[in-house]
Amino acid sequence: MEIFGGRRNRSVSLPSGEKGVYDPGMTSEQISSHDSWIPPRLPAVQGTVQMDGSKSVAQRVLFNSVLSAGDSELVGVPDNEDLQIFIAALRNLGCEIEGELPGPLRVRGTGGVLAGGDRQLDLGLNGTAMRFLTALSALREGETRIDGATHRPIRPLIDKLRELGCDAQCLEPGEGPPVRVRGGTWTGNKVVLQAATSSQFTSALMLLAPHLAQGLHIRLVGPISSRPYIDLTAAVLRAFGIEVQLTAREITVKSGKILRYGKIRI
Repeated sequence: MEIFGGRRNRSVSLPSGEKGVYDPGMTSEQISSHDSWIPPRLPAVQGTVQMDGSKSVAQRVLFNSVLSAGDSELVGVPDNEDLQIFIAALRNLGCEIEGELPGPLRVRGTGGVLAGGDRQLDLGLNGTAMRFLTALSALREGETRIDGATHRPIRPLIDKLRELGCDAQCLEPGEGPPVRVRGGTWTGNKVVLQAATSSQFTSALMLLAPHLAQGLHIRLVGPISSRPYIDLTAAVLRAFGIEVQLTAREITVKSGKILRYGKIRI
């Protein structure tokens, strides 16, 4: 066995009889204060770091901003492909958004009245955009066809929109897109939702709820996927002045078409 010290090494007999390298200065009787090592005092670093905003928050804020009663300025929107797809799709739906990522962006509020006419959206791999903009399209006059990655399920959301009176359907067998949405006459305000697959179905319905005449009550059953994102959606809605009540499995979002607007930092 070899033991290395900080001073001159000597070969001595260890208690076990083994030969090794030993520093006698390491014995407690011989160590003085001068042998102790004191780490250097490093200068403290102080300052402010500006981090990119949250993509998840930004998409929820954009959804609400285009439906607000006035214009908003969005600061801190991160520059990434998902948000580029989301903003391009909103513009395709007739929403006025000035500026380019990373912003600031200026969003013209529609007061909940979106431009009509037929539109077609290809949302690529952005599953959040597919779920959120399917719900948003339910508020439009005209047909919206939405395509995207086929492995992103959308049928659970389509089924709940149909239960509420929306004219929506999946155009292919299976759970994924493409889908067609034509709006409709809203007749319900309660849904029961299996929450295991994705929290985005719940969030999409929550974002839609303030624009329904009676709001919306959602009952979650089964395992709940990504509950923090549901709480995040509730926080963003509250920031826009919408009343949201949450328990472990019950969500109530009150109707309130007049959403706040102004300068928003993501």
